[in-house]
Amino acid sequence: MSEQSTAPRKRGRPRKQETDVGRQGLINAAKDVFATVDPTMVNRLTLAERIGVDPNLIRYYFGNMQQLFVEVIADAHRSARTDMSARRKQDKPLERLRYRIERQFRLFHENPHHHKMVTMTLYEDADSEAHEEWVAILKDSLADLSEIITAGVKEGSMRKVDPRFLHMLIIAACEFWNTNTPIVDIVCGEKSKRDARDRAYVDFLYDLVVRALKP
Repeated sequence: MSEQSTAPRKRGRPRKQETDVGRQGLINAAKDVFATVDPTMVNRLTLAERIGVDPNLIRYYFGNMQQLFVEVIADAHRSARTDMSARRKQDKPLERLRYRIERQFRLFHENPHHHKMVTMTLYEDADSEAHEEWVAILKDSLADLSEIITAGVKEGSMRKVDPRFLHMLIIAACEFWNTNTPIVDIVCGEKSKRDARDRAYVDFLYDLVVRALKP
């Protein structure tokens, strides 16, 4: 039966199997697949085959692939926000900025197709709960960066800048590097040393931002 079956089907749980990794396990496994595979090239059957589970488990937990995409996006954003929010009280502004850049880079490194999935699932449904949660997370992320800048200005390590522009700059710099690996390989070379190259890029990006923020 195809994904677009016209007959309604109950989402009963498949018989208990050793391959049932649970809802969060499926999300984590799907994230691993999307780290290297374009989500537009995957359907429920091929994803289940790659993960090694019964395809009906995806339907049972998420209903369809669209909802699984939504859950993968939300899980990535929640994780990033939790990690960055934990540093609000314990770290100094520059330390928080450094971690923010590293965490943003890691988000796109773990899923280079992240924004493609966002456009596929959230842009056209502005009234959905998932879209509202995504917008709320984005606003909280911007508020966090604004807080970092304000604290940096107060301690004298930063000048006042528009946090919206800095927010977009960090996203763009991290996303392009991770979604255009063939271009990066041609320009930078050292394909056999990608991990070291990634670290050097994050160091450079942080240094660039810090110099731009100097009072």
